[in-house]
Amino acid sequence: MVNTEYMRHFIKHLSAIFVISIMLTGIPTESPAQTAVSFQIFYDELSPYGSWHLNPTYGYVWTPALGADFFPYGSNGYWVWSDYGWTWVSNYPWGWAPFHYGRWDYDAAYGWF
Repeated sequence: MVNTEYMRHFIKHLSAIFVISIMLTGIPTESPAQTAVSFQIFYDELSPYGSWHLNPTYGYVWTPALGADFFPYGSNGYWVWSDYGWTWVSNYPWGWAPFHYGRWDYDAAYGWF
């Protein structure tokens, strides 16, 4: 015969352990996104195609080595509809970086950066 008081006590503690284990799985841990990030890949990959300048407002900015005909999202590429909305597909070998991870501005001295 099983002691009912013992079973109630056992089930109570087992339930508490179950609830605590469920709660602990929801505690956030450090993700890779919270670790140090290096921007060196952008410097390395873009440098052959343009030059870096220290801008007083933005810090270091990159200017493509192209003529006056260049303007972002309007030359040497095209727009496509995706599952996430409209996106620019650049035909420049460096287009993956500034068109998707940066933003463009214009400076009279440097042009588009």
